[in-house]
Amino acid sequence: MAYLDRYLEAIGLLHKLRSEVRGNFPGDWQTKARDCLLGWESKHELCARKIAERIKPLADLYVAGRTRFAGGVERACHLVADDFSQLYNNSPQTAELAKWMPINITIGDVRYKNRSVFQVTTESLLEAVERGRSRPHEDLRVHVWLTGRI
Repeated sequence: MAYLDRYLEAIGLLHKLRSEVRGNFPGDWQTKARDCLLGWESKHELCARKIAERIKPLADLYVAGRTRFAGGVERACHLVADDFSQLYNNSPQTAELAKWMPINITIGDVRYKNRSVFQVTTESLLEAVERGRSRPHEDLRVHVWLTGRI
């Protein structure tokens, strides 16, 4: 709860110091804000439990069956993300869960020691999106990973 308390303190300071925003706060904003944050924390805990119970075992099985990729795993992130996404959405173990806790394929760059690994540009991102699903032999020039929505 320390994080929630600090967050509410920060919002309270905004309310106190910035008179122009006070009109945007309802009279009982502190109670509503705390209830909202507690609700988010409860949802977060539920999602974490579902990940541990259902998604992690599926991921463990997936990884155990795919330990080697032609050309190295560092260039297979798009295949892994797409393949696992399909498995997650269609597996009897997780298909129902996927309806209310979907995962998305996300593309972007990776930075290591403040250097771009893939030299991603706006143009390379747009090209990857326009091409759609990649083929195993393609080099996307972007990193691909899975993200969840809750």
